[in-house]
Amino acid sequence: MKQNNGILRGVPLWLWVLIVFLLLVILAMPMILVQPGKIDFSETGQIGDTIGGIMGPFIAILAAFLTFIAFWVQYEANVKQREDIAIERHEAKYYKMLDIYSSMTTELEVHGVRGKEAFAELVGEFTYTFFTIDGIFKKRICSPAYLLNATTQIKAVVDEFQLDKGERDKFLISLAYNLFFYGFHYMVVDTKRPERTALGEEIKKIAFGINRNNGKGTFLEYVKAGNFEVDFPNLGLSVLLYEGHSDFLGHYFRHLFQMVKYVSLLDCSLFDEEDKAGYVKLLRAQMSDYEQILLYYNSLTDQGAAWNKTRGDKFPEEAGYISRFRLIKNLPPNFPLFGILPFDYYKEDANKWEKLGKKFYEHLHLPISKRALDL
Repeated sequence: MKQNNGILRGVPLWLWVLIVFLLLVILAMPMILVQPGKIDFSETGQIGDTIGGIMGPFIAILAAFLTFIAFWVQYEANVKQREDIAIERHEAKYYKMLDIYSSMTTELEVHGVRGKEAFAELVGEFTYTFFTIDGIFKKRICSPAYLLNATTQIKAVVDEFQLDKGERDKFLISLAYNLFFYGFHYMVVDTKRPERTALGEEIKKIAFGINRNNGKGTFLEYVKAGNFEVDFPNLGLSVLLYEGHSDFLGHYFRHLFQMVKYVSLLDCSLFDEEDKAGYVKLLRAQMSDYEQILLYYNSLTDQGAAWNKTRGDKFPEEAGYISRFRLIKNLPPNFPLFGILPFDYYKEDANKWEKLGKKFYEHLHLPISKRALDL
């Protein structure tokens, strides 16, 4: 919290100087008045009456100042009490949101996997979906046999992506995430560009026919095996692919975003940036490594773009929420990330944090999937 410099923090310096000066004058008056030859008391009466008459107003003034100080102390105490109540109210609301988040993640169940471990299952499914989409594009769509009979629109996009791998990875991640998030039946491929939409629909149609339900495996096993380098992953899954998870993930990410936004908008007169970072750190401490992976890939899509929205040039206060609060600091060192890598995406912000003496990532050298470096 912002530091309080004391109960009399608002008393101006000139007032203290004046009070000290008056005290010194009052203390010096008797010595001044009794100096022989300095003042003739024959006209003024007894010395006691003279001192009393002279000092009386000063004492009255001093009493008025002391009364003012007493009222000032009470005012400052009331201000401090109001601040404490406001802080307690904000903390109570935030901790309630944290409890809701904890309950939400504890009760999650995906394909028979419960609790925090279910996020590994979700990440596994998204990883599986991405490499399926990635393989369809690179091994099938880009093959000479397919392009021979492809539409002009699809050929144009393939040519574009050959020249711009960043746009290609962004497109494939967005397509894979939408399929993973909404499911096959509710996913709408809308890229604002007809040629990309046509390509997305073609990839979606091909993906729907691949490995939908033919065994007993789980995505958690897929994640733990770490074998992402096959053209079309063939696990023998016991669950249907592309059924979507928007019913949970939509609620989850909205709640997560509102928690971070709530902290970011706390009154700066009560909470400084370090205080706010401390509150979000409590949230990050409860997030599993796989939640941070999912958050990162969500932020690369239209659904999660607000996570990276900057609000000005001041760093870190006006940076995007993921960078400002280092929400993906604990990305697991043993998970081969793919597509657009966070180390490239947040390179500039990570350097800014380093200059501030803080780490953006807990693990500086994470292994990178060879598939992510594919041509």
